[in-house]
Amino acid sequence: MVCRIVVAEDEPPILRDLIQKIEGMGSGFRVVGQAWDGEEALERVRTLRPDVLLTDIHMPMRSGLSLIEAVKAEFQGIVCVILSGYREFDFAQRALQLGVDDYLVKPVTPEAFERAIRAAKAKADERYDRDMNTALNAFIRRSRVAAEYDSESRRIGLLYVVINHPFRNHPEGSRSREFMTEAWSNRGLGPILDELREIPEEPAWIIEGNFNNEIIIAFDESGNDPQRMINVWNRLSASAIDRSWYATGAAGGSELNAEALSAEIDRLRAISREGAVMGQSRLFKHQEPQAHSGWTTADEKSIALLCHNGQTPQLLAAVDRLLERWTSDRVPNVTLERDLVGLLTLVGRSANHIELSQSRNAERLVEDLLSDCGEPDRLRRVIASTIEEAVDANPEPTRTDYEEVVNLVCRYMETHYPNKLTLRELAQQFGLSESHLCKLFKKYKDESPIEYLLKVRIEQSKKLIVENPSFKFKEIAELVGFADQYYYSRVFRSQTGCTPSEYRAISAK
Repeated sequence: MVCRIVVAEDEPPILRDLIQKIEGMGSGFRVVGQAWDGEEALERVRTLRPDVLLTDIHMPMRSGLSLIEAVKAEFQGIVCVILSGYREFDFAQRALQLGVDDYLVKPVTPEAFERAIRAAKAKADERYDRDMNTALNAFIRRSRVAAEYDSESRRIGLLYVVINHPFRNHPEGSRSREFMTEAWSNRGLGPILDELREIPEEPAWIIEGNFNNEIIIAFDESGNDPQRMINVWNRLSASAIDRSWYATGAAGGSELNAEALSAEIDRLRAISREGAVMGQSRLFKHQEPQAHSGWTTADEKSIALLCHNGQTPQLLAAVDRLLERWTSDRVPNVTLERDLVGLLTLVGRSANHIELSQSRNAERLVEDLLSDCGEPDRLRRVIASTIEEAVDANPEPTRTDYEEVVNLVCRYMETHYPNKLTLRELAQQFGLSESHLCKLFKKYKDESPIEYLLKVRIEQSKKLIVENPSFKFKEIAELVGFADQYYYSRVFRSQTGCTPSEYRAISAK
C-alpha cells in the first residue's frame, strides 16, 4: 500500500528537502500535501486523510504539538512524527502524552530519517489493516461502530465466493460442515487466503459471510491492479476443482460505507445464487446469470406412468436420463433444487412412500444432497438409490435391532474420536448408507452422528483443558480429533457458551 504523507514545516528549504527525501524512498511513499503553518496543516489532514503526518514543533498559527492534539482527537489512525530542533524534555514529554509515534531531533542523518519514515509506514499499514477489518465486519453486522468508518470517497473491490451449493448454514457436526472446514482450513483453500494478508502493498481483507460456505474478499482499489481479483478467483476455483468441489463467484465493488457495502454483497450473493451450477466453477464479473427451465410436463407424465406401472428399471433409466440432461444443460442449482423436489415428491406419491411423498421431507433431503454432493455423477447415484429404496421398500428390522446399531456406533465414536472420522466411514463400518445412519440417529438420539461425535470430542477436550493447563488449545484440538483450531473454538463455544480460554479461566478458580 502506498504511504500517503502530509509534511508541515515553516522553512521552505527544509520543507523541499524533506519532500525530496521522502519521494526518493520509492513508489511506496508519496507526499500528498504540504503546509507552512499549523492551521493549514490541519486543513490538509482533514481534506486528504493521510497515513502519516510529519511536522515541526514551532510553526505559525498553530504549534506542531497543538496540531497533533487536534489530529489525534479527530483521526485515531494517523501516524504522527515530529521533526524538531528542540531537545527540551517538556516538548518530548508532551509529545509522548499526545501519542506521538516518533520524535526526531534535527539535524537527523538521511539513514535515521529513512528508518523513521519506513517505521511510520509499517505502523500505518498495521493500523489501516486492523481498522479496515473492523470497519468491514462492522458494516456487515450493522454494528454501531460502523459509522466511524463511513467514507464516500474510498472504494473497495469485492470478490464473493461460495463453495458448492449455496446457501445455507450447515449445522454443527454435519458432513457439509466437515467439508466446509476442510475447504477453508490449511488443507484446502486456506493457504491462498493467508497469502492475501501477507502482501502489505496490495491490501486485502477477509469478511465472514452469513453462511459458512461463503466468503467475501475485499481489495483496496487505490492503485491496485484489478487483475489481482481475477487471479485470486482462478486460484480459489482451481483449488476447489482439485478437491472435486466447485465454486461460484461474483466480482463487484462498493463505496466504503455500511449501506453501499451491504447492498453490493447482497447483489453479488443473489447473482451467485441464481448462477451456481453443480460441478462447474463460474465467476460472474459483469454479466447476470440466464434463466433456465428443467422439469417439463412431459417429464412429469413419463415418470408418473412408470411409477404407476411398477417398472422400476425403466423408471431408474428415465430418471438418470433426466438428471443427465439437467446437468449437461447447466441447469442452475436453484432450478435443480426445485425440480428434484418435484421429482422425489412425485415418485413418493406414486409409490405410496409416505415420507418421500411429503414435499417438506423432499425439500430437506434435496437440500442435504445438493450441499453434500460436489459432482453431478454422485448426485445421480444418490438420487437413483433414493428412488429405488422408495419404490422397492422392504420391511424394516425391529426397533431393538436398530437401537443397538446406534449404540454400537456411539461406543465406536467414544473410543475412536481422536481419529479422522467421517459420516461415510461410520456408515461403511456398520454396513449402512449415510442417509440411513443419519435417520437412525435422528430417531433414537435426536441428533446426527457427527453432532454426537463433536459432543464426545468437546467433553474430552474439557478434561484436557482442566488436567493439562500448560497445553495449547491447538494441541488440545488435535488430540481430540479437530484438524482446525478455529473450527474447534467455534464448536466449543456453541456447546458450552464460552471459549476454551474462558473455560480454562473459570476452571482455574
